[in-house]
Amino acid sequence: MLKCYQIPDLKKIRLTGGFLHDFQKIVKEKAMPYQWEVLNDRVEGADKSGSIENFRIAAGESDQEYFGTCFQDSDIGKWLEAAAYHLAMEEDPVLEKNADDVINLLGRAQQKDGYLNTYFTVAEPGNRFTNIRECDELYCFGHLAEAAVAYYESTGKRKFLDIMCRYADLLCKTFGNEEGQIPACDGHPEAEYAFVRLYEATGCKRYLQQAGFQLDTRGSEPYYYDIEWERRGYKSFHPHLQGERPSDDKGYDQSERPVRELKEPVGHAVKVGYLLTGMAAYGRCANDQEMLNACGRVLDSTIQQQMYITGAVGSTTHKEAFSSAYYLPNGTAYGETCASVALIRALVAAMRTSPRSVWADAMERIIYNALPAGISMDGEHYFYVNPLEVYPPEIQADKIYEKVKPVRQPWYPCACCPPNLVRMAASLGKCIYLFDKDRIYVNLYASSEGTLTLDDHSKVHLIQKTEYPWDGMVHLQVEGGSGKTLFLRIPGWCDEGWISVNGKSLGSVFQNDLKKNSGNSTADQEDGYYSIEIIEDRTEITLELKMGVYPVYAHPLIRADAGKAAVMRGPVVYCAEEKDCGKLLYQLSFDPDFGFSVGPETVWHAPVLSARKGFRDKYSENVSKKPYFKQRPEKMEAAIYLVPYAFWGNRNDGLAKEMTVWLRTAESSDKSI
Repeated sequence: MLKCYQIPDLKKIRLTGGFLHDFQKIVKEKAMPYQWEVLNDRVEGADKSGSIENFRIAAGESDQEYFGTCFQDSDIGKWLEAAAYHLAMEEDPVLEKNADDVINLLGRAQQKDGYLNTYFTVAEPGNRFTNIRECDELYCFGHLAEAAVAYYESTGKRKFLDIMCRYADLLCKTFGNEEGQIPACDGHPEAEYAFVRLYEATGCKRYLQQAGFQLDTRGSEPYYYDIEWERRGYKSFHPHLQGERPSDDKGYDQSERPVRELKEPVGHAVKVGYLLTGMAAYGRCANDQEMLNACGRVLDSTIQQQMYITGAVGSTTHKEAFSSAYYLPNGTAYGETCASVALIRALVAAMRTSPRSVWADAMERIIYNALPAGISMDGEHYFYVNPLEVYPPEIQADKIYEKVKPVRQPWYPCACCPPNLVRMAASLGKCIYLFDKDRIYVNLYASSEGTLTLDDHSKVHLIQKTEYPWDGMVHLQVEGGSGKTLFLRIPGWCDEGWISVNGKSLGSVFQNDLKKNSGNSTADQEDGYYSIEIIEDRTEITLELKMGVYPVYAHPLIRADAGKAAVMRGPVVYCAEEKDCGKLLYQLSFDPDFGFSVGPETVWHAPVLSARKGFRDKYSENVSKKPYFKQRPEKMEAAIYLVPYAFWGNRNDGLAKEMTVWLRTAESSDKSI
């Protein structure tokens, strides 16, 4: 049997301060009510949503026409899931009433046989399940079903869960290998994980079986997407797929081969993340090690060869997809916010059977960089695409940048990212710990307080006090847990650190060749974690991680970053902005040997970094106006200030301005300075 770990119950854990707490607070107090207004089409200047109105139409309560994409229902599912997580953490009568009102509307829109999809109820009645590849019926089901389970777990109310179980029962009858069933999986993975969640909430085994069917049908022959495409008269729903036989690009749907044979991420980046989440969850619940191994291979390949320094994934606008290994352009980076959310969820799901510090490192990288960059500090503006370099004149002139927005938008015609971001932010407490009856893994350092009920029904109360990621000092108080083992993740970015237990130093966390006994606990290191055996009922642990500023260099096959370096402090990626450094950021360079000074200036509590030796290209005043010339530009000293990438674009008053993560490196002529 597999060794499986639990994640925290949001009813019993709270973020109490620091960056993640502030991020979550922005989402709760600003983004959630704002998105509620947008979903009800009450925000002037924002793209219309139509999501709630579509359900009113489906329920026969409105005579309007269907509006939006075929997957518009999913926005409601994500928002409701976020609402469920917030309600688990604290009471909010207004939020709960809004959620209940929408759930009641969903019940009225549901058809007698359990079907619940506004596009095929309103816009194309009679055509349900005729375009499994493109029209995302099971994808929409998945987001609504995930929300239903979360709402049931948070509030104890069953109505939403019962609605989605009726729909799930219909899908179980509709999809399968028996006579009269559709032998296909949805083109956009998501239902796989949702069926596992329904199984966990209800104990109904057919839901787990359906999750397995959805997974193992992907990549099978005959290729069902070709069959249904031919039945439709060779017509595609999405313009970018018109004229293309589905089998011409099986990778787009992760269907080139059976999922158990997958080795690397291929195709649409969000789909890959959702597929991996389903694979990990199914593998855990079905005791399927082969499925878990395949999931792990793809995760490792993604992290090693396809991930941006910010944690974003998906490098090409074409089909929002992964590309070849190490192809990571900066200005045209897609890095969809949804892909970041999907990858975090996949990593958490995978770690529930295999806690690995490299996966936790990747999760941390996304959470502190790519994820918060997708939302403004006012909670009302969003990025869909997350480039690592912005040069407005080129963006305006070249259609290759058509999807890149240099300024966060109030909403999008395809608005999958904003509600996805808020559901992820609301559930960050689930990412902090993993545990079973004997072990507790600490995967994120964040000021928090929570109680874990271990598999043997014992309770352990944990309190973290820290300013991480702005400071590397972490104080952890453990109450209970005698006889258990605590595993502290030693971040991959950290080269030096120290630990003490109950006031007694255990020395460097990087010198653990021998097991040490402190008199109060024993400690050792395992796969990137520092293990401490808890002996007393109350244990005080101090972990100090040296929070240095350091340049990061790209793999030699990442062409876009040759001759450049990025700058990080701890897990946080920094960037240069026009507001601080002026225009033409590509002319800047710095000497890595001299490094950067920290603060004292701050941006949203984050220290600003300043280069000790920064330069700007200097061109002769009489240089030719021709595009090329023989004179080599000189270098003049220049001030370079960096701020966290997570906060970029928040100080520009809605104007498009330059930004870059990667800077050229240069040697100083005077090394004695």
